[in-house]
Amino acid sequence: MQKANWNQYLSSTNPWTNRLIGLESFSRQRDLEQIEREYNQDKYGTLREFKFTDIESYKIKERELAGLGEKDNIFFSIGEELFEANCSFAFSIYHSLVSNVIKKYNPERICELGCGYGYNFSYLKNMCSEVYGGEYSENAVTIAHLLGLDIKKFNYYNLNEYSLIRDRSLVLTSHSIEQLPSAQCFIDGMYENRHKIDLIVNFEPSYLKQRQSLIGILRNRYVEINDYNRDLTYLLKSRNDIEILEFKPDAIGVNPLNSANILVWKFK
Repeated sequence: MQKANWNQYLSSTNPWTNRLIGLESFSRQRDLEQIEREYNQDKYGTLREFKFTDIESYKIKERELAGLGEKDNIFFSIGEELFEANCSFAFSIYHSLVSNVIKKYNPERICELGCGYGYNFSYLKNMCSEVYGGEYSENAVTIAHLLGLDIKKFNYYNLNEYSLIRDRSLVLTSHSIEQLPSAQCFIDGMYENRHKIDLIVNFEPSYLKQRQSLIGILRNRYVEINDYNRDLTYLLKSRNDIEILEFKPDAIGVNPLNSANILVWKFK
């Protein structure tokens, strides 16, 4: 791991440089059709073709399909500081941060929403006796069942499907709410099941109005043109029935332009 600078990262070899400053046209509409194509068909549909029997093999293959070898160096961010390290090390820092935040609250059970095939379950299961989740992609759910993981089909936009949450659960999301341009449906789902939820932990990129630096402006622009989440932090802070226990903006970014904010909150 070594310090890096943004000029190295945002060089002419990075396609996002021209996109962010408007020299190359790019935009997405992050609706269910986009999610179906990008994740269920392309990502998890391809992964399903591999008949692995352990989750680590799927994780390695997932990164390989994204063009990342385990020993390849990538850029990642902590706040606005930039670092370069091999892929495995950078991801391990992210997972350690998730683990350290959750451990403080000693959960009885963990429910991860938007959990894919259970990528995070390999370390979440060490924190409590019961880890389960919900995921939109049918192909991801199929892989999860082949691995013996407790994951059900789940759609953030369907309020009835939040009923999968069990009593005394800590609800986790990790780069999942980012797929919702507005987080209102997620907060509504949490509210309807608040009697079963001890705590909500979000590791999520989102548009932040308080970003004033050049890097912050570029991050917000990245959110806008990808049609990622615009309002999770704003909606939580605007409600008087929610207590925010932790808020750490731009805590870590395995993709430095799409850094995750940490939000830990509960209903009063």
